[in-house]
Amino acid sequence: MSTRFNRRGDVGEQSVEEEIASMRLQMSKLSEYLECLPVTLISIDNIEADDTIAYLTTEVFRPIGSEVIIMSDDKDFIQLVDSKTSVWRPVEKKYYTPKEVNDRFGVPSHNFIHYKVFMGDGSDNIKGINGVGIKTLQSKFPMLLEEKTITLEELLDFCKAKQDDHKIYRTVVDNEVAMRLNWQLMSLEDLDIASNFKLMITDMAARPIPKLDTFTFKKMFMSDKAYTAIPNVDTWLANSFSTLAAFSQK
Repeated sequence: MSTRFNRRGDVGEQSVEEEIASMRLQMSKLSEYLECLPVTLISIDNIEADDTIAYLTTEVFRPIGSEVIIMSDDKDFIQLVDSKTSVWRPVEKKYYTPKEVNDRFGVPSHNFIHYKVFMGDGSDNIKGINGVGIKTLQSKFPMLLEEKTITLEELLDFCKAKQDDHKIYRTVVDNEVAMRLNWQLMSLEDLDIASNFKLMITDMAARPIPKLDTFTFKKMFMSDKAYTAIPNVDTWLANSFSTLAAFSQK
């Protein structure tokens, strides 16, 4: 399979090793730029970004009642939506609140993980369960539409008790291993993160927000000759980060 990390036409042909090295350089440079902005940068080796975001949402901000907006096109984050947590999907240019989740997918956000388990995720090459669509999900699993959060074990027990009533329940029982694997791959609750990493995430989130360092940012910007990326860097910095800068450390 052909892999391309660089999509610029003037880069030319590169080996996979060269592209990976280039990608690492770009990520390092991106981190340097972000460190000049009034944002908290959290990066911990051996922990995926979605697990870090989920932990911040459920264990750091949710307990203190903070409002959380997750910006991502990854549908897995929709399972975290509640009265205080929404998801902004840039591709759709749309916020997902509990109402939008129910209107769009036909299941409430607190049981959205079951939708993902049944439907799979083509972008992550995770196969769903054949024969289960949204209409089947709504008609044969009505408990998923209620206010109660349903666990995977409760769903499997329900299907085992009714496997002689309809073929769909037998299909679920026969695909229990796939169901459990999909849940493990896509669930963002009860994350398997070591305690020391949880403390690191919590500590990083609690640190004072950095000041906006326009001098260093523009110095790197000039050195990297990134004029085409941001035509008017002064206006962009002022419009994009002046509000955030008000929350930075004094």
